[in-house]
Amino acid sequence: MRRILGLSFFVLGWLKIWNHDLIAGVADNYPAVMQDPLVNFFAIGTDPQYRRECWVVSFGMAEVLSGFLLMIGVFTRVWSLLMVFVMTKLMLIDFGWVEIPHIYLIGALLSVIFSNQLTNELSSFEAAQEQARRRGDMLARFALMIVPPVALAVLVIFPLLELLTHANRSGL
Repeated sequence: MRRILGLSFFVLGWLKIWNHDLIAGVADNYPAVMQDPLVNFFAIGTDPQYRRECWVVSFGMAEVLSGFLLMIGVFTRVWSLLMVFVMTKLMLIDFGWVEIPHIYLIGALLSVIFSNQLTNELSSFEAAQEQARRRGDMLARFALMIVPPVALAVLVIFPLLELLTHANRSGL
């Protein structure tokens, strides 16, 4: 369930960036959503004229990151708890009961939070890091801290960003 939820949020985030006009319509109809303190954090240093576009991209990329971390099993309970909080807030405070389908996501995320069968896809890197620490090999520890995250970013995030940058979305 963790992998399916992670993949779902990962794809949903990219689709929100792909079809940004749909999400911008949500921001136009519910302007109070853009005043959220967490969204204001993402908007630091941006032009207030493009606040809505910043909201769309930050909301989409937050779902991409959350989904990816759920999918690979990093901070699974923390990310699930944060997502339950956000989905509940969207359902009860921002959009109202018209967003009742979020209850399914909340239920699935709660089942992940309380699961005793959580695993981690990066456990081999953690074991190698521990062995390097015991040997006192600082170079190996540094490499294991830097290489896997950079490789994951290059393989997972940047190709999709490049694709979306050059894609023709005029027909949406």
